[in-house]
Amino acid sequence: MVSNHLSRRFRTTRLGQRRIRNPCQFTRVLANRRTSADANARTDRRAAPHARGKGGTILVSSNRGGAYDIYALGENGVVRRQLTRSGSAFGARYAPDGERIVFYRTVNAAPNIVKHIFVMDFDGGNAIDLSARAGGAFSDTDPDWSPDGKRIVFVRTPRAGAPELWTMNANGSNAKRLLKLSAATGATQDYSPLPRWSPDGGRIAFAAVARVKIPGAVLYPNIFVVNTNGDGERQLTDNDLLNTAPVWSPDGNQIAWAAKDLFARQNWRVWVMNASGADQRILNAPPGGDPNNGAQPVTWQANRMLLAAWTGNWNAFLVNVGGANLTQVTSEAADDIPSDWLP
Repeated sequence: MVSNHLSRRFRTTRLGQRRIRNPCQFTRVLANRRTSADANARTDRRAAPHARGKGGTILVSSNRGGAYDIYALGENGVVRRQLTRSGSAFGARYAPDGERIVFYRTVNAAPNIVKHIFVMDFDGGNAIDLSARAGGAFSDTDPDWSPDGKRIVFVRTPRAGAPELWTMNANGSNAKRLLKLSAATGATQDYSPLPRWSPDGGRIAFAAVARVKIPGAVLYPNIFVVNTNGDGERQLTDNDLLNTAPVWSPDGNQIAWAAKDLFARQNWRVWVMNASGADQRILNAPPGGDPNNGAQPVTWQANRMLLAAWTGNWNAFLVNVGGANLTQVTSEAADDIPSDWLP
């Protein structure tokens, strides 16, 4: 692994004298401080009128109020509603019908850091602790909905041992372990598995360190896919980069993801490949053309993509899938870390 001084170059926002390096991993610091049915579901996700408002809605985790809370913003960056007031809230994702939002937040910082997954109404009301129903004694993060809205995939991290991929019903019941990740996954503090359900509901993409048996092998996280029953795990990328944040294209034929080259001192770049792993390529240049800037894909809708971009702090950007028409949505001095978009 690279030395700490190289990774500090791309850390993000200050909290006192400490910084958060990556929107996939921001809560580590904060916790220390405190078929046709599928097609219809995808259509509903883009069309829920009360949830999106005019021009669409972007969910962000922002510290513009001090603590990191979840806000609903218009595509022009204007705040429509603050959805949480607990602090340490991240990873908000709209249900396919737009009626509910799943997210996670820190519920205990000492003696062990514990994060739970919650679901709330689209307007921030009626928040329910799903992790409490699904076990409660573990730290749960990175939730994502199945295309039919009936299940949620998430990352469960035991107090000791490797992180695991789990699924549960949308009400927190019937929690099942899908896959145990390699022991080295999570050791690098600059990425997260971030599981994402495929549009057809049959596969889940995620980032993890490969299960290597070669002593001294470099432990880079790569992008994998697995069937939703836990079978058919397949590694798609194999490079000397930190790989994270997989995002499916709406038709399920492509996957975008973020990769960072620490040795070349290069910040996050958005890559895209076929869902088979073929034809891997960089999608776009860094925002502003500055090599110190970086971006990660968040959501892919039609021919546009929502990005979390670092330009001195984290902000939301929209870009054409071909890389053109990069548009900055937020420009606050605080972080606005986007996590979903209903256009």
